[in-house]
Amino acid sequence: MLVKKVYPGDYQPMESISRFLPDVEYITEEPKDGTPFWYELAFVGSNIDDFWEYDVQGNRMKDMLPYLQSGQAKLAICYMREFPFLHNDWVQMQSKIGIDACNKYNVKPWQIHYFYGNDPSHLIELHKRRINVIHIPYFEIDFIHRYINGEIDVCVPYEVVHKKPQRPFLDMNGKPHKYMRLRHVVHLWNRRLIDKGIINLYKTEEDMRLWSKDQYYELVKDIINEKDWEKFWKWWPHSHDAKENIDEKVMFGKHHPGYPYDKKLFMDTYMSLVSETHSGHCHPYVIGNGTCNDQFFLSEKLVKAIGNGHPFVVLATQNYLKQLTDYGYKTFSPYIDESYDKEPHPELRMVKAIDSIEKICKEGVPVSCLEIALHNQETLKNRYGGVIKELVKIVNEK
Repeated sequence: MLVKKVYPGDYQPMESISRFLPDVEYITEEPKDGTPFWYELAFVGSNIDDFWEYDVQGNRMKDMLPYLQSGQAKLAICYMREFPFLHNDWVQMQSKIGIDACNKYNVKPWQIHYFYGNDPSHLIELHKRRINVIHIPYFEIDFIHRYINGEIDVCVPYEVVHKKPQRPFLDMNGKPHKYMRLRHVVHLWNRRLIDKGIINLYKTEEDMRLWSKDQYYELVKDIINEKDWEKFWKWWPHSHDAKENIDEKVMFGKHHPGYPYDKKLFMDTYMSLVSETHSGHCHPYVIGNGTCNDQFFLSEKLVKAIGNGHPFVVLATQNYLKQLTDYGYKTFSPYIDESYDKEPHPELRMVKAIDSIEKICKEGVPVSCLEIALHNQETLKNRYGGVIKELVKIVNEK
């Protein structure tokens, strides 16, 4: 597969689809002998008004058109890590690239492929023009891709079964202002469950610049009084991020929002409490902070738990677990009370999920949960293999 990267201002390798494929050769010039190849756009956002008229340092986007019109080239437009919200300007701009190619420049719809890491079924303007719109479970294949390439280490089945954890659960969080992040840790504090988990609540430099102690308190003042908040605030920087638990190479130093991460975190705990990216309609103080979306969104947060053989309780959108089973994963009922997943009210859903954590802390994680976790780990590997096979088929179609 020959790939020419397209630079309309930038190219983000992490957004690309080609990095997952075998036998890719990146080229800097179009083949003059008619050999088929792909153009690849991999970028998140841009201020480009008319992509096909765009010219950056002599690199004119319109120069691609003869190769697309002739059928020699195909165009991959990749938007992999975030949900493609229709209201986002860059999603609209990316859609316009393919629509204009078909409507204005007579490029055949089958020459254009959009690759999305999250469900793109709502992008009607693309679908009705019969442009290829392909959903790739990005975070799942990204995890296995990293493992295969030696970028990360994972807990293997033998370690999962025979490990001797220090604490019942792992609970790693960044961006504390997001709904269910700070609030659920305060709930754990109120129930005296803090010492039962390896917990983090990491503030980036941006968080520390934008959010003060008082502003954070506004997010949780309905569930903790000022006196206890003072104690919580003093505890916060010391939330089990000790050096013996966190590898120095971990992004942000003492938190693993992405990669790499320290496998020992999963070895030292039986299971994960995962606060996902989307949480549904939520607290009035945080609406507008991009935290209250209703869409199902499986990110690296839960994938890392699955990939390391961890049972899990998830703080996310309603019916999240039900949707997860559509991917072939199993959840942990009746061994873990998962009735929280059906609860429509986000605060009650969070509280019920913590009820399940509290019970686990008292009674332990059933062995049957570990068996399910190993099934999920294997399912993750199998899904990777299936997706890569389909991708190879797509890129090799004549």
